[in-house]
Amino acid sequence: MRISRAKTAAAGLLIACYFLLLTRDGWKSYFDADSLLNIAYLHGYGRTPLGMMLVQALTVFTPEYRPMGGLYYRTLFAVFGLNPVAFRVAAFLLLGLNLALAWRFARELSGSRFAAAVCTLLFAFHPALSALYYGDGTIYDVLCLSFLLAALITYVRVRQEDGFLSTRDLLVVMAFFGGALGSKEMALTFPGMLVVYEGVFHSHLRSLGRRARPIVILGVMTALCMAWKTFAPNPMSSNIGQAYTPRFDLTFIGHGYLSYYQQLVLDPSLGGTALLVGLLVALGVAAALRNRVMLFGLLFANLALLPVCVIPGRGGFVWYIPVLGWALYAGSALWQLSTALSALTRAPAYWQATLLGVVAIAGYWFQAPGAAQLGAPYMQEQQPLRSLMRAARSASPKLPAGSRILLEGDPADVTSLIPLFLLRLGYRDAGLWVEPVAQLPENDSPADAGLYAMTIRRAGSGFRATTHEQTQVAPVEVAISPGVVHRGQAVRAAFPAGFAGCETGVAYNMPEDELLRAGVWSSWMKLDAQGGGVAQVGRDAERGLVVIDHVRGCQGEWMPARGSFVIIP
Repeated sequence: MRISRAKTAAAGLLIACYFLLLTRDGWKSYFDADSLLNIAYLHGYGRTPLGMMLVQALTVFTPEYRPMGGLYYRTLFAVFGLNPVAFRVAAFLLLGLNLALAWRFARELSGSRFAAAVCTLLFAFHPALSALYYGDGTIYDVLCLSFLLAALITYVRVRQEDGFLSTRDLLVVMAFFGGALGSKEMALTFPGMLVVYEGVFHSHLRSLGRRARPIVILGVMTALCMAWKTFAPNPMSSNIGQAYTPRFDLTFIGHGYLSYYQQLVLDPSLGGTALLVGLLVALGVAAALRNRVMLFGLLFANLALLPVCVIPGRGGFVWYIPVLGWALYAGSALWQLSTALSALTRAPAYWQATLLGVVAIAGYWFQAPGAAQLGAPYMQEQQPLRSLMRAARSASPKLPAGSRILLEGDPADVTSLIPLFLLRLGYRDAGLWVEPVAQLPENDSPADAGLYAMTIRRAGSGFRATTHEQTQVAPVEVAISPGVVHRGQAVRAAFPAGFAGCETGVAYNMPEDELLRAGVWSSWMKLDAQGGGVAQVGRDAERGLVVIDHVRGCQGEWMPARGSFVIIP
């Protein structure tokens, strides 16, 4: 027993070293656009309390966007703020946990520590999964696999002894499956995985009812979850560009499989015929060897890949769950080879240690040169964000709540909201607003400087930030009627007498908008001699509560203000 534990510990140390050496540059990563979008927008920062995030994460049937991932992001941010090291440590701990769970799962399936060790080693690193090592935007995949493996291990442990899930076992599996569903939609294939497991490892027809009962219950969970995600308005069903809208025609799915396999084998020239032949050969080898783990691994990989093949293409990181199936396939094949060699030489320990060492050395030798280059595109994307946050914090570690920042950039850029999310999180202020402009004047005092607490201009490859003193006076009271107005209708505003006869401008925010939007109407209305005026609400105006926070009269200085009205369709 001690010898077996020592071998397991040695194999574990080898796998850990292999993984950490090939992914070591990932510890240097900063936040990327996806992670900032996830924390500051998709998971309700500034709108949804952390306690409600916990409720959403525990509620499986919810339209909320990947609530388990939301709980992960929001909890880390609440404790550590915008600290990239904390997020990297958490991500690598989860990746390490999944290596341990993968070993346990392979051990349960194969009954072999050697097969489990090879499987885990091969699963530990792949260049197609680089987004997991260099960013936090793919944490959903990592969390999903954690829960899936926990559910599979629980299920397989009971069934390997030809037992049946008790009510307690079923509840545990359902809880883990709920966590997987709340992490990412890749979990939807879990009932299918169990059907494949039953067909491969328990191909007899005995007790079909008792075997089918938990799978049917889990299938109902899946259907209910899909219904929520499909029919209830949420970021998955109403996303910009319909990026998650599924297509179920075979040609589209076939192209998806081919594209992802090209990423897996690192060969964009891989053709459909070659892929089909390769899959058939792999199936034939598993059948010829009568190796159930190999057969299950092959089917697991391709079933787990299916959900992303019915939507527009993603990056290679989607292989994180499916690639475990191919690792199972290869690990079991090498186990069968070691068994055959051991029968010839009667030295099983020697052959297993030799084969594991060869796989580790060959894998590292083949992967290391490419692994050193994987981080470059991620670092290139992250560097401007790091530089922007550093410049802002250097100019002012703190800003007044609800501050506006004027940023030199491209307002038409589709990523123009990313600096907004970055600075909101950096200053822990969900009401902060960033206004991008194509170019700032040469001096650091633009005409509207009094409205902005900070201006940030580009300086070479970095940024330079300048702070501005804000006017410290009592807010100007603006009375607006009616309090609720339809798009296209007019509102009347009454200003203090000092504004009479002026052309007025107002700056406003929309605290109930999902983006907590803000804006400026530089020429809102012309006031009469009594300080009153009328303005038309645009027919395409954003609906919701409009809170006026600054006003300017006769092109003077911006002053704090107080007033509000509601726009409805």
